[in-house]
Amino acid sequence: MFDRLIRNSESHMGGRDASWSANLVRRLSDVARSLLERMFPERQIILRERGHVSHVVLSRRLQVGVLLAGLTAIGWGGFATYRMFDMHGELAVRGDDLNHAREIYQTLRGQVLAYQGSVNAATRELGEQQASLRKLFGQNQALRADLKTTEHQLQSTEAEKARMADARLSMRRQLEQMEATLEDMRGEKDSRDGTLKAMRARLSSIEAERNEMISERAQLGRRMWALEHELAGALERGNLLDANLVALRQEIKKVSVEKVKSGDDNQKLITRVRELEQQIAAMELSHREILKKLADRTRQDVQEVERTIARTGLPVDKLLRDDPDQSFGQGGPFVALRPPAVEGGLEPLLAALDLHMGRMGDLQSLLRSLPLNPPVETYTFMSGFGARSDPFSGRPAMHNGVDLGSKYGSTIRATAPGVVTYAGWRSNYGRIVDIDHGRGIVTRYGHMNRIDVKKGQKVSLRTPIGTVGSSGRSTGAHVHYEILVKGVAQDPMKFLKAGKNVFKG
Repeated sequence: MFDRLIRNSESHMGGRDASWSANLVRRLSDVARSLLERMFPERQIILRERGHVSHVVLSRRLQVGVLLAGLTAIGWGGFATYRMFDMHGELAVRGDDLNHAREIYQTLRGQVLAYQGSVNAATRELGEQQASLRKLFGQNQALRADLKTTEHQLQSTEAEKARMADARLSMRRQLEQMEATLEDMRGEKDSRDGTLKAMRARLSSIEAERNEMISERAQLGRRMWALEHELAGALERGNLLDANLVALRQEIKKVSVEKVKSGDDNQKLITRVRELEQQIAAMELSHREILKKLADRTRQDVQEVERTIARTGLPVDKLLRDDPDQSFGQGGPFVALRPPAVEGGLEPLLAALDLHMGRMGDLQSLLRSLPLNPPVETYTFMSGFGARSDPFSGRPAMHNGVDLGSKYGSTIRATAPGVVTYAGWRSNYGRIVDIDHGRGIVTRYGHMNRIDVKKGQKVSLRTPIGTVGSSGRSTGAHVHYEILVKGVAQDPMKFLKAGKNVFKG
């Protein structure tokens, strides 16, 4: 080998340089040959068996070949050992990632359970508060009934007072009539007094003429006595009228005392009514504060749910109007028209609370029918909604859903309650399931490996409907997930993001 190397070097070089290079190569070859002879001398292995002696010659080339083979085996073993430890580290990292994913799943599941618990607690709290409000409303009605009774009593007292006033007026009229009669009698007495004076004057003139008219004296005396007797009767009747006047004045005084007493009773009733009105006002104020807080809290919850639904891009009011379970009409109990309630009363707050509670119930019903959950527990986002390059032809194409990569055979679950409208094979989609959730909302799950539901079956949220596969026009294991509203495809990622916000809340 070394001789051939020297000859090749001499053939390619010429002159002095070629001679010098040849000498150098020759010396190097001699050194290498001497090293090989010292390190790998020709060896013999002597074997003796049953008196027969044999030997095996180990040439230099054989020893060099064995050495190279050993070095190669040692190098390969070291490389394999390094790769084994490297793979062990990668497996440990992947195990840690898997454990971390499991922890995240457990955390999300705990958050979902906590949210459900908070929703149930809020529902119970609202029920208790509504029952308390009904109880307070009943107490308010009882107080109003007491107030009406008191007002009725007050009205009765006012009627009695009016009756006494009428009696007093009648007695006053009688007194006025008696006083008029007394005045007439006094006038008559004055007139008779004048007549008596005239008669006395006449008697004086008669007495002056006494001597002349003796024959008329007796007659005049009898007439005088009759007049005096009539005057005594008139005086007696005047005294009787005076006594009647005193009695009437006492009766008037008694009526005045009773009037004052009746006024005191009325004042007590008015004071009691005012106290009841103050208690009712205080209770109404407390009820108003409670109702206002409840109405504000319910309004905030309604706004939060509306914002969540709005994140999906769907019109909230239109979906509520399209609820097939609602039948619109007119009705209600008969309530007589009353004057407008006092500003700040309970009726406006109760009406606002009823309005918010009704709105919240409709929104919760709508929220339960929206597909806000992912169809698989764990997934990798593979392809989004909208325009994309076709995975087979590479040409621009429209993608009406999202592709969520997941392990082959993973469980696919319903993302909202509904009814299965299709379960079978469809071109391009492979094995596919369609679920109608009402309000014109349909979800579609394609490229399934196995279908576990049938057409017409009712499913609940998270009901297993099949497993992940790659049937139909597919490049690998994934679920093609679509959401259609009134037949128009929507971006499912908006619904999934809105669902994450709901579960965080």
